[in-house]
Amino acid sequence: MTTSVHSFLTQSAARAERALDRVLPPADQLPARLHEAMRYSVLGGGKRLRPALVYAAAIALGGDDEQLDAPAAAV
Repeated sequence: MTTSVHSFLTQSAARAERALDRVLPPADQLPARLHEAMRYSVLGGGKRLRPALVYAAAIALGGDDEQLDAPAAAV
């Protein structure tokens, strides 16, 4: 059971990172300094527990987790 929870959290974190990377402006887009700072603070890693809870809620409720990248990135 622990392995499956760990695996789910790892996959959810990677998925949230990809979603955040898609929605944030590129670091070299003007104003570059602002966008670099945004990307540094958001994409710096972390456990990403809140996005995992969004995905887990969809699974638990029988929802379609394919449409949850934006809400997961938002939290």
